[in-house]
Amino acid sequence: MIKALIPLLFFISCSEKYQKSPYIEKRAFQSSEKKEVAPPLVMKRVRSQDKESFCHGQIFFSSNAEKITEASLKGLVRQTCPGSPYLLNATITRTWWTMLVYSRSCIEIVADCSPKNDSP
Repeated sequence: MIKALIPLLFFISCSEKYQKSPYIEKRAFQSSEKKEVAPPLVMKRVRSQDKESFCHGQIFFSSNAEKITEASLKGLVRQTCPGSPYLLNATITRTWWTMLVYSRSCIEIVADCSPKNDSP
């Protein structure tokens, strides 16, 4: 039984990447160009924590799961912490794994929400 599982390990791979940011301004994710944004001068108390995720799978070469997942990043940032202009202490986690015929790519955002009345 174990001898049969050892060759299978060569056909399975997985990777995970974390990206941490002290704040993300949601307006920067509304257009296709990236802008440098100055942090707000005063950060008020943190309201709550929100978590959003998206996954896409592919069989053989039917689609490109990684590109589709990366394209969903803008939408995830916009829908995380609705009504809040900033995401504070945000962590973006990208996970990708593959087996012989199937691959899956996921992205997850966990962030603290700034108060709704906070303005830049």
